[in-house]
Formats: sequence, C-alpha cells, structure tokens
Amino acid sequence: MSNSNTCNCCEGLTTETPGVVTNRPGLNAVAYRVGTQPLFKESMLAQLSTSKQPALYPLTTRNNDDFSVALLDAWAMVADILTFYQERIANESYLKTATERMSVLELARLIGYEFQPGLAAGTYLSFIINSSLPVPGQAAIARMPVVQVNTGTKVQSVPAPGEQAQTFETVEGIEARVEWNAIMPQLTRKQVLGTDSNTILLSGIATVLNPGDTLLIKSSAASKIRKVLSAIADPKANTTLVTLAAQSPAGSDVGTIAATSVGIGKINTFPANTALTEAVIKQIIASIWTAEDLLTVVGMQKWSMNDLALGIANVLSQPSANDTQVFVMRQRAFIFGYNAPLQVTYDGNHPKVPSLWQEWELKETTSTIYLDTAYDKILPGSFIAVQQPGNAIESAALAQVKQANVASRSDYGLSAKTTALTLASALQWWTPDSNSPVLINVIRQITVYAQSEQLTLADVPITDAIAGNHVTLGSFLPELSIGQNAILAGNRDDLPGTVASELITLKKVTIEQGLTKLVFVNSLAYSYTINSVTINANVAAATHGESVLETLGSGDATQVFQQFTLKQPPLTYTSSESANGVTTTLEIRVNDLLWKEAPYFYLHGPDEKIYITRMDDAGNTTVIFGDGITGSRLPSGISNIKATYRKGIGLDGLVGANQLTQMLNAPAGVKSVNNPIAANGAADPETIKDARGNATLPIMTLDRVVSLKDYEDFSRAFAGIGKALATWTWSAQKRCVFLTVAGVNGALIDSNGTKNLKSAIWNVGDPDVPLTVVSFQPKFFVIEGSLILDPIFLPTDVIADVEAALLDNFSFSKRSFGQSVAYSEVVAVIQDIKGVVAADLTAFRLSSDPVATPVQQRLDANVPIPGANSASPAELLTIDAGSLKFNVIPS
Repeated sequence: MSNSNTCNCCEGLTTETPGVVTNRPGLNAVAYRVGTQPLFKESMLAQLSTSKQPALYPLTTRNNDDFSVALLDAWAMVADILTFYQERIANESYLKTATERMSVLELARLIGYEFQPGLAAGTYLSFIINSSLPVPGQAAIARMPVVQVNTGTKVQSVPAPGEQAQTFETVEGIEARVEWNAIMPQLTRKQVLGTDSNTILLSGIATVLNPGDTLLIKSSAASKIRKVLSAIADPKANTTLVTLAAQSPAGSDVGTIAATSVGIGKINTFPANTALTEAVIKQIIASIWTAEDLLTVVGMQKWSMNDLALGIANVLSQPSANDTQVFVMRQRAFIFGYNAPLQVTYDGNHPKVPSLWQEWELKETTSTIYLDTAYDKILPGSFIAVQQPGNAIESAALAQVKQANVASRSDYGLSAKTTALTLASALQWWTPDSNSPVLINVIRQITVYAQSEQLTLADVPITDAIAGNHVTLGSFLPELSIGQNAILAGNRDDLPGTVASELITLKKVTIEQGLTKLVFVNSLAYSYTINSVTINANVAAATHGESVLETLGSGDATQVFQQFTLKQPPLTYTSSESANGVTTTLEIRVNDLLWKEAPYFYLHGPDEKIYITRMDDAGNTTVIFGDGITGSRLPSGISNIKATYRKGIGLDGLVGANQLTQMLNAPAGVKSVNNPIAANGAADPETIKDARGNATLPIMTLDRVVSLKDYEDFSRAFAGIGKALATWTWSAQKRCVFLTVAGVNGALIDSNGTKNLKSAIWNVGDPDVPLTVVSFQPKFFVIEGSLILDPIFLPTDVIADVEAALLDNFSFSKRSFGQSVAYSEVVAVIQDIKGVVAADLTAFRLSSDPVATPVQQRLDANVPIPGANSASPAELLTIDAGSLKFNVIPS
C-alpha cells in the first residue's frame, strides 16, 4: 500500500461532529446534542483518511464487518448515548423543558415554590331535627330544645355507579332547631275590603254563590249592598274569588292590611318585670325590632320564648277590630200588600169604575216590616236591606233584625201569612208619596233582601316571586342571627320545571308585625315560586376528608432530619386566606406538645419546634423534623410522635347535590342530613404541566399585588383557581379592580372561595383599592352538522375522532375569557380529521338561543369593559358536549 493514502475509500465522508447547536426562543425542548451515532461514525471514518499516524495507513477497509470499523461503530454508539443523556440533563435544568417531577420540583424550590397539594371539596350540609310537630315552619309551633351539631360530624355520600363513597366532615359547630327544618315564607296577607271593592276572596268553595246574588259588605265605617257578577271556585286553594258588578270608579281590588308599625322597638320599651300579656304582645307586634334587641328584651324581662311565640301567633290569627264583614242575602222578599188590589170605592151605594178605585191607607211603622209570605230562615240578629223604587241597590237602607215572627195578617184586602220583622232601630225604609202620604203604592216596588249569612274572608295569597336579597317569613323566629348560613330551595319562577337550591347568608334579621324578615348578604341568583320555597337554617359548612388519629412513631434525639410517613394518604388541605390558598389539616404533637409546620428549615434556629412536609407522586406525605441546627431534633421517647389529620382530597370529592345522606356519627336529635348544593372548590394535586406555568407566578408579583397582571398572576397561583382576568372599573369616582376567576376544569367559585382569595390579595396588596372578586359566567354553544366521509374509513371511528377533536379544541383549558368562536374555526377542526371529505354545519348557536336560530358566523363571549362604571363577570365560551350531532351523507 502506498503511503499517499490515495485509495479514495473515504471520499465523501467529512467530519460532522461536534455539530452546531442552536435553539430559538419558546421551544418546549432544548436541542443540546453535538451529534448522533451515524454522525459520530462518519466523522471518525473521515478522520482515518486524514490521520497522520503511520500505523493507520494500512487500514484501508471500510466494511462494517471489519473489527476496526466495528470498534469505531461501537464508540459512535457510546458517544450517541452520552450526548443523549447530556441533552436530557440540559432539558431537566430548565423549568419549561424539564419532564421529570423531581427536576421541576427542585427547580421550583429554588424560587421558594412547592407543588400545590390539591384542595378538598366543600359544601354545606342541611340537618333535619327530629320533631313530632305536624307542620314545620308554622307560626304557632312550640320551641323545642336546641340540638348541638359539633365540628367533625361525619357524613358519607351514596356513590353513583362507578364512584366511591366519600366522607365529609363539618368544619363548624351549629345550634340546630326543629323550627328551622323547613321555614316557609309569608304566603298570605290579611284582606282589606271597602264597600267599593271590585273583588272579594272567600274561604272555601261551597259558598253557593251565583251571578246576581246579593252581598252585604259591612264595616264600622260604612256598609253597602253589591251584586255578584261571577264566583269562581279554586279547589286547590279552597277559595272562591267573587267579582262584583257595578264597580265604582273609586273602587279597589282585593287589598292587604297596611303596615301598622308605630316605630322602632327599643330595649327599654318596657319597664322592668313587665308581665307578658296580650297587650304587651300587641305592642311588640306594632313595632319593628331587630332580632338582637327583641331577644335582649326577652332575656331582661325573663319571658318565656315559647309563650311569646304562641302569643304572637294567637294575636296574628285574630281578626282586626276594623275588619270588614261580608254577608250573602239568601232571600229576596217583598212587602206585605205589594200585590194587594185597589180598595173599592163607592159613589153612593154603587162602586165606582175600577180606574177610580183608591189605594189603601198605610198601616206600617218605621220599626216593623211585614214581608209578603212566611220566611222561616230569617233569624233575629241577621241583617236586611230595603231597596226603594227607582234607587240603585247600593243605596239600599240597612237594618238589623231584632225579632222575626211568622204569623197571619189581614190587611189591604188580603189575608195571608207574613213574616213580621222587628228592627233593632227605627228605619225610614220607605219614602211617602209627596201628594198623599197614605198611599200604599210607594211600597209596591220595594224589594227586601234578607236571610243574611256571613261568609268567611280568606287571606289574600302572596303571588310575588321570591327574588332579590330579602324575604319575609311566615313565622316568628327571632333566634336567627346575622352571619348565619341557610339553604333556600324551591321551584324556579324564571325557569319553570326546574328545582334549585342556593346558599344564603343573613345580613340582617328583623321582626316586623310579628313576623321575621331576613336580608341576605348577596341577592338570590334566581327567582322562585313563593309557595314552593323552603329555607333550612340548620346548615353547617363541611369539607371533604375523614379525621385520623395516628401514632407516627418514637423520637430519637441522635437522628438528624428524622422523618415519618403518614399511613393513610392523601392528606387533606382546605381553602384558606393564605398566600397559596390552602391550609393543612395536619397537627403534630410531640410529647403532647404542639409543633408547627414550616415551609422549609432555612433561617430557622436549633430550638424551634418545627417540621416540614413533602408529598410524593403517589400522594404519600412525609413529615420531616430538624437536625438541631435548623429546627429542633426530636426528643427521644416511646411512641411520642402523634398526628391528627384528615384524609381525602381532590376531584373525587365533587359529589353531586343530595348525595351526602349517610351520617356516620349522628348527633342526638338529628333525623337526617343532605347537601342541597353540589360540592365544589376541589383540585387535584398539581401536575408537572401546571407547575411549570405556576411556579414563576409568585415571584412575578414580588410578594405584592399592584398591577392588573399582578392580580391575575396571584390568582392563578392560588389553590383552586384555573383562570383569572382583572379589569379596571369605576365606583363613586374611584378606580376599582374587578377580578373574574374560574375554578379548575371550569368549576364555579363559591362565595367562600372568592372571599378567601380577596383576603389573600389584600394581605399582600393595597386594601384601600376596592376589589370585587366574582366567579366567571360559563357559556356554551351547540354544534350539529352533516359530514361527507371517505368510504375507506369506518364512519363511527371518524365521527368519534371529530367529536374528540372538537371537545379538545373548545374545552375550558384551551379557551380564554371573552374568546369568540367562529364558524370557520369549527369547520377547520373538523376538516383536519382524517376521513372527512367535507363538512357542513346545520346548527351553530348559543345553547341559550332558540332551536330555530339560524346558523351564526361567529359566537361571542363578553368580558368586563375596562373603565366602566359597572361590570358583569367575564364569560367563557366552550362547547356543549351533549349537543354534538352529525349525519353522514353518502359520498
């Protein structure tokens, strides 16, 4: 072989390593490899041809089965592996590109961030107290003993198919009462009638009233006879609505008793040792009281609350002194002699012609009336009305019967039975003829309405929907207190056929006219049909998780950073006002002394009784104690390390409404329990993907919240918050921050969650800047359409891929507040699926729009307008998963 090395066996091979490495910004992975196995092998073979080592000159073969070439191939593989791991190490060195949990965790800890441990779901439990009373919520119920529901009361869910039972515990103790089981709103008011009223509501349906019947409306001020135009019975309400004829222009419809309050009740209204009498109760009813003031008076006077409640109910059931009475006049009669023939007159001994006959002389008095026949049912004490000829019935003269006797009478040329009515007072019941006061013709056209029967007036039903921020109850319940939670449930008036429940927090409790009026902190989200509404005030907040008492082990003073793992994971964390939005339920006691949890040992002294916790991928929590330099070591002892905590966390706790019904440690006196409102606010432990985006958020704010971006960043790092949008608004010439937030996976944030976030922001921000935190408004759109598919694909598979792509592209995680959806955007997603030849949408509308709404080109979602004087929560528009419908058109 020539030393010139001109065999040309390496022609075309060049040195390719180390390669040039470049990375543009924003990549999800770092390119760091200087070469791969083929490049390393090519580079080594190329260097053989340029080698100045004489020993390599004879090596002219390049066959892969040559031992020398095989050796180079092996080293190329070694270099390939080394550069692969170098690249992996480089990627694990950056937060945005790291894929290992430990890498992200350690990088996050460098800036003081720990993975969010997750968040327990929360809800409110309604307790029903045992009672032998017939109708919960009625005004006259007697006060029963108070039932104590303590913190830690356990309730378990009834799991749906595919679910596991979840345990919740109350996080507050409450005093529960029988009368708070199902409080009803005020359903009726007393009816006010005038003589010119147009309608009357009567109790019962057996009133036997017909058009043309006569009614007497009688009060201390005035009385009047009215005719019935119609009478409509309502069997369901057991009432009859009577419409009266000849309505007066000044008449009024069925009314209600006006407020009779004379002032605000004061604690010193009654002298010391005042006895509880009916007069005192009426004085209480006549004033408006705050519940606190009235309870103070009851305590000072040492009155029985039960006697007061029963006394108020008794007074409210009594008719008012000026109540109008209504009577039906069952009998219409005429005056005796109304049909008498004229008296025969004579001219000498011969009768005159009939046309010259005369009327009889009157023999009536103003205190007695003789009727045309016998009327046995006219009784003493009843009323009569006398309608004179030519006068309207409303002007009929009224009198009360003192005596009613049936007898025979012979007068006016007649002999017949009559009913003699002796009146209680003299009554000028007829007007004599102006020419001859003795003529009987003045009474021939008089009509008497008699046989009065009193009708029972019904209370007027209140039909107004329950809405806004207040409600008047139908009972006297002064023990309800400010800040107390309750659950209001009923049929929605704004969406018939739908039953809803919502939490109310009491802002003010007053007693007005003997009934309790509640004012809420927030207005109701819906309006409700009044007769379907019930309020349960035996309500306690509860969170997911079950209490555990566990002995961790024995302390050893010779060990540094001694650690123990909790035996029953996962550890429960609940929502709080802390900077990260969570607080632990773990409590560690060493020799029965409480030690405190710290985020890290750094900067802590050797005598501080602290520990830290760390959670692994499996949800196991390890408790780590100090080394005697940063944090105290554990003292030696036998089983002296004890832990109290709760287990259970995450989205498994999102039980539906009315699923929490199984009491595991029922307090004495509690009959049943449920959760009218579905659990919410839960979050699973933070994933690597979420941690990459959230780890830097706390340092973005530098422990202060000033700009709108700070408000958003702080909120997104808060436990249970998935999205946030901050907007400037104005209120009373002052700039305010309006913050819209959404929970994990699009969950709504309840009032407790928004309150905790608001407090946490104010702890690191400016509390003088008005801040409003609201949950977002979800909005959904409907998609239906037709598809032309490639016949080589299975239609079911293609449609499944189309639906999956739509659900992914228009899901909560992929959409932003206020982001619109275009027709073309949807079609582009569908067309991108293999097997789809063409697509046509036959329905593209908001789910709230009518079905017949034409296909829209774009659907919009609203966001708060910057600088506006008022704002509404931002909307987030996502696809309605249940609306997807596609028809396949043969190609």
